[in-house]
Amino acid sequence: MTYFSPYVSFNTSSLHCGIHSKAELENIYRYHSGELRLFPGEDPFAFLCAISDIETSFGANNVPRFELGYSRSSLSYKRSKLLQEGHKKYGDLCAMSYGSHQILWIVARELGYPENSSPVDLWSSIISLPYVVEKLNSLHAYGPQNVTQLAAMYNAGPGVLKDMNKWPADYVQKFTFYYNKRKGN
Repeated sequence: MTYFSPYVSFNTSSLHCGIHSKAELENIYRYHSGELRLFPGEDPFAFLCAISDIETSFGANNVPRFELGYSRSSLSYKRSKLLQEGHKKYGDLCAMSYGSHQILWIVARELGYPENSSPVDLWSSIISLPYVVEKLNSLHAYGPQNVTQLAAMYNAGPGVLKDMNKWPADYVQKFTFYYNKRKGN
């Protein structure tokens, strides 16, 4: 996984800005799109843009969101020692999603986000996007056949391929619209 980008070092602690300009986001996405594994003929840059369009209106609504499914009363909390430890140190900041792609702190931690790094640092897409790309690449192990299935898995988990009752139809519809709009740009 890439921990450095041409824009800023991963270890820069002065980056607590939650919002990047559209031009900054496009540069960040272009840089990391080369690391994203997609299917032949698909556009990694358009894919990253489409997910951001859905999750945060391309960064315009980039605010951390509380995710009840990762709170202290959740099944995820009961099952995960890592999440329990995070809650002891950071409280409900561990139950939030961050950045232009709304990645969860626990997901980033499972993918190597440093133990002593604050969940709030994930608010910056410069910090969070390498983990988003790593998460998307890891989902290939579950067998998606196209970008639509990959986007659905990013939103609702890998179980959507086996249980159509979990299929996020609205999310997929939005993804398809934004992806097709951005493809080739």
